[in-house]
Amino acid sequence: MIVVSDAPSPAAPAARRVSSVEEELAVLLPTPADLRAALSRYADAVIEDERRSTPETIRQREDTAYTLCVMTGVSDVRDALSTADALLSRRAPESEAGRRDHSGAVPV
Repeated sequence: MIVVSDAPSPAAPAARRVSSVEEELAVLLPTPADLRAALSRYADAVIEDERRSTPETIRQREDTAYTLCVMTGVSDVRDALSTADALLSRRAPESEAGRRDHSGAVPV
């Protein structure tokens, strides 16, 4: 988890302004990897439940939906999905900047 705070810390006397998504999510934000893993588990649970609904698949779908809601700080899975998308798209440029192409290919 990534901790976001407006409170000054001893190392950084000036408070850091957080984005509106971070403000809505209060203090803790999931890492992109954790968020992607939770989204993947939810998608798998939905697919399995739609394919062959049983008490177990229903419970798994509800559990993964709850996990996404907790991770994103909302109470509805539809809101959790849109919040997760917003968080991942907000962080996408940062992750792209850190990647290097070691293939030797020339960009076109």
